[in-house]
Amino acid sequence: MVESIYYLTYQDFPSRKANTIQTISTVSHFSRKGLNVKLFFPLRSKNSSDNINELQTFYGFQESFDIKGIEHNHSFEKYKFFNRAQFFISHFTWTIKAVRYVLNNYSRPSFFFTRSELVFLVLSIKNLPVVFECHQMSITKKLALKISLLKKNSKVIFLNKYVAEQTKPRFNNQILIQSNGFDLQNILPSDQKRKYNLVYSGSLKQLNTSRNFNFIYECFNDERLSNILLNVIGDDGLVADKYKKNKNIVFHGYKNRKEALELVNQFEVGLLIGNSNSKLSFRYTSPLKFFEYCGLKLKVVAVDFLSHRNLPFQENIYYFKEDDSESFINAVSNSFLGEYKEMDLNKHSLKKRVENIIYFLDN
Repeated sequence: MVESIYYLTYQDFPSRKANTIQTISTVSHFSRKGLNVKLFFPLRSKNSSDNINELQTFYGFQESFDIKGIEHNHSFEKYKFFNRAQFFISHFTWTIKAVRYVLNNYSRPSFFFTRSELVFLVLSIKNLPVVFECHQMSITKKLALKISLLKKNSKVIFLNKYVAEQTKPRFNNQILIQSNGFDLQNILPSDQKRKYNLVYSGSLKQLNTSRNFNFIYECFNDERLSNILLNVIGDDGLVADKYKKNKNIVFHGYKNRKEALELVNQFEVGLLIGNSNSKLSFRYTSPLKFFEYCGLKLKVVAVDFLSHRNLPFQENIYYFKEDDSESFINAVSNSFLGEYKEMDLNKHSLKKRVENIIYFLDN
């Protein structure tokens, strides 16, 4: 029976990145389930903090659990060249140090939990119970998975079947396919949505790659969308300045988590965009913003990617072809004409997701 989980990750906290929101939300829900949870991560930037009061304020959670920032001496952020190589070296050296520190200073948990393939590999080699939440595939991840899954104590959670299909586990109980889930922080879906208001919540870039917002901007210069207002939440100010000429696009700037959800809750349709040049976007992603849109009962306009076709709630998604303005305009128009179709949201809540994960770890 799972009683304790140590979440050991190479992420930086606090951060506006969606992956850190997902991690904090997952840890918080583990804590709600009465598990002894500890979060370990590197103090790898000047803004890093393991002060729980600061993180509670930043992310808007109330649960209390142990947090320990582990010193990080080799910051890859200072290098202008060979960034990937420096990231790998920094990641690997910190992993060795962090695993040694945790094992020397804390009792063994029921399971280690990580989003780092290197943490997964090192703990698997030591034959310790560990689960790796895999959000995309890469050469290093494939190698780490191939070696680690030789150990029956090692398990993997994949966000969709396209990531999972590249792995053939040795033991049948080693893999769980589990999408993201929504956590609305006690915000109830509003019945009073602003008509003809489309919302995009999140960064306009993904891993330093454009999400193709320029295409959306050009589409909103078309007269046929003149009665639609696009609201952008969480934009980068410098990027937003580039697009402020269009009166049908409103940039609300960065909002904390609760403020962003309350604002999204006012609108009728949510937008999912991306760039097919990014494998993460095209095949692997399970966007947190999508589950928040659905949890707040928004219809969704989405670029037609494999990853999006694999999401739940397909009845309320209106697709458009990438870089096809006619397709986009039709999808937006149809989304406002169509009725929202009621669905069972509970099975895709973060609460249910964490329950599924605990059951997976117990078996």
